[in-house]
Amino acid sequence: MSTKTKAVAKTNTTTAISAPKTAKDVPATIEFLKAQLTQLKGNAEEKISLDISYNGEKIKDVDTVKELLEISASLHAREAAYNAEVVRYGLESANIQPFSQEGKSLEEWKKIIAKAIHELINSKQIQKIENAIKELSKHLDAETQLANTLASVMEGAMEFVK
Repeated sequence: MSTKTKAVAKTNTTTAISAPKTAKDVPATIEFLKAQLTQLKGNAEEKISLDISYNGEKIKDVDTVKELLEISASLHAREAAYNAEVVRYGLESANIQPFSQEGKSLEEWKKIIAKAIHELINSKQIQKIENAIKELSKHLDAETQLANTLASVMEGAMEFVK
């Protein structure tokens, strides 16, 4: 089993649900799929953007885990080398700016890379579930559709200005 397959198997621990047989079953199926979607998306912080470049390539456009790991290894090696140079020149007590790349610290890069790996591994399953929710939502009764629309509108209206 490949590393990619192992990671998907670890994140997909929910039990299966049968297809809804009647319109009354649709809301429960949608809720189940939303829970599965939340689990697949994991704890990856929504605020973390993958629209950042590393050596001219957007992280969101990287399409292999290997390349993401190479970027991570490069960042870790560069930070270690930077810190070694601080020591070499006796600047430990000086107010030297910590290592950063594209204005992000190594800790921020770790979160970015972790989110990118997680999304890359789970992207196909996430897309299938999102499509299933979209299709099933067409079969909700009018009252439930209105309630969902109102909840979505209010959620958007209550967001903080960025």
